[in-house]
Amino acid sequence: MREKERGVVWEESMIMLPSKVNMVFLSATIPNAREFAQWIVSLHLNPCNVVYTDFRPTPLQHYVFPCGGDGIHLVLNQKGEFIESNFNSAMEIVRNAADNAKSDTALRGRKGGSLPEEKSAVDLIFNNAIASLSAQDRTLPQVQSILPLIKRGVGIHHGGLLPILKEIVEILFSEGLIKTFAMGLNMPARTVLFTSTRKFDGATFRLLSPGEYIQMSGRAGRRGKDTLGTVIIMADNTLSPYAAKQLLLGQPDPLNSAFHLT
Repeated sequence: MREKERGVVWEESMIMLPSKVNMVFLSATIPNAREFAQWIVSLHLNPCNVVYTDFRPTPLQHYVFPCGGDGIHLVLNQKGEFIESNFNSAMEIVRNAADNAKSDTALRGRKGGSLPEEKSAVDLIFNNAIASLSAQDRTLPQVQSILPLIKRGVGIHHGGLLPILKEIVEILFSEGLIKTFAMGLNMPARTVLFTSTRKFDGATFRLLSPGEYIQMSGRAGRRGKDTLGTVIIMADNTLSPYAAKQLLLGQPDPLNSAFHLT
């Protein structure tokens, strides 16, 4: 709902829903959940209970890997305690290794994406998988449209996809050929690695927000499979100590209306 383009669609849908429809909302990144619940009550005149917990079944450990260094530094432990000395040591290494500042840009290009050999591997996996489909099924819009996306490292996974396409995305993710996973399925991610803390949002490059970091880092550690989840930030000299600390300790932005007349 925070998104300028899609938020209004979600908001309009909730406004227009019949009051007899029961709604369940799940989120780890809404600090003003009570305010949101009051809005739902005002729309449909039905009670909306807020159930909150800060318990995480699989705790996270957050590390910084300073470019130019030779190891990772634990900066936020599983109890949520910030380790200032380790953080300062990591950022000092970053300051002393400015030559590595452009390494990620040189490797991934201006807007990120996949390397040529990775695109070839994606092609191979995709073609082997759809070989089991009939010639007619291979011309389906879903099948035709997904290859250009996954070759750019973008995976789509939802209930409306053909099972074979979901399986392709799962294989590519497990093989490391899909780099970004921000929203929540139980994919095999014991560790989440941030190779960059900046993203292209369609208009410009900017730092991840604390809410985006919480969503993405939250993919680490699978309930019932791992005892701990590991999050690693690769830091270079484009990430200031202040920005890094805000990312690790900051709170998600409040959920505000994006509604506008169309």
